Amino acid sequence: MDIQTKLGHLLIVGFRGTEPDEPEVKALRQCLDKDLIGGVLLFKHNIIDSNQLQRLNAFLRVPSINGHRPFIAIDQEGGRVLRLPWSEAFAEKNGGHFDRLQPAQVAARYTLADVETYYDAFAEWLHLHHFNLNFAPCADLDCHSEASIISKHGRSFSGDPEIVVGFCEQFIAAHRRLHIVPCLKHFPGHGFARGDTHLGMIDITQHWSRDELLPFAMLIRHKKVQLIMMSHLIHRGIDDTQPVGFSAKWVQEVLRGELGYQGAVVSDDLHMGAIYGSYGIEGAIAQSLQAGVNLLVFSNNPAANLSAQGLTFDPDLPQKLHATMASLLRCGAITKDQVEKSWQATSFF
Repeated sequence: MDIQTKLGHLLIVGFRGTEPDEPEVKALRQCLDKDLIGGVLLFKHNIIDSNQLQRLNAFLRVPSINGHRPFIAIDQEGGRVLRLPWSEAFAEKNGGHFDRLQPAQVAARYTLADVETYYDAFAEWLHLHHFNLNFAPCADLDCHSEASIISKHGRSFSGDPEIVVGFCEQFIAAHRRLHIVPCLKHFPGHGFARGDTHLGMIDITQHWSRDELLPFAMLIRHKKVQLIMMSHLIHRGIDDTQPVGFSAKWVQEVLRGELGYQGAVVSDDLHMGAIYGSYGIEGAIAQSLQAGVNLLVFSNNPAANLSAQGLTFDPDLPQKLHATMASLLRCGAITKDQVEKSWQATSFF
């Protein structure tokens, strides 16, 4: 496999469209066939109903000309972060709309033994629609503060690391049984952060606690993790210039060195307000790969960047991203070794 193909495999991109015969979707399929990108990320604007989504994803999941199976990704935590609600029939079959519960409500209502059945259904619903990557669960700790975007919306299972780990393990196991890759987030812990990275960079220097590493450390030690998402947070006591996802200190020294993680690392959305306005596409790609991040996500979704002026959906984004990566490789801003290591890290897929 040549280096240009490997570059494309490191990109996951959002798109517009809902049906295989739409021009935007046909163009995206061509990008997948040519390995210009490695996968796609779907949002609510891509989803009308269950039958439509099965048609769309069945079209997108076909391997490329070179045999690469694309990532078909979604953010499906449950509760507020729910791109694909259960149908009434599926909910009735599985005892109600478990999908509508926030993770905090799940942990309050169910034991670990009880929740296994529900997360099996949770993963089955994604499997039925041909998803193979879910950017969940959250391993963040609940700080019980309205100032935290995680706590405010119940996105953490608990403030107790062991409870977080227990529910994350059930979530992960259910997905793996159906060959869906789960993704632990938001390293090194977003629970105590004040603010929303969709709007801009958040400084966690005064609020972050090393206890927030505990769920990640325990799950890594239990060998439960294939993929971890880096956050758009900055801690000036660890790295005073770069956010976590652009920092070799965080990725290489803390995550891989201190915690012993050997799996793949994915960026949070590089179109978010914390990143896009300050770094742009070139800077985001170069800084991520230099730090040791392996997969790069661009939502291509203006709703992800609430602070951006003029950010609009770009139908040509896959081609532009691949061309930018090729240019960065030619000029030495990223290296062949970095690309090879990232490609190897994601070869589990």
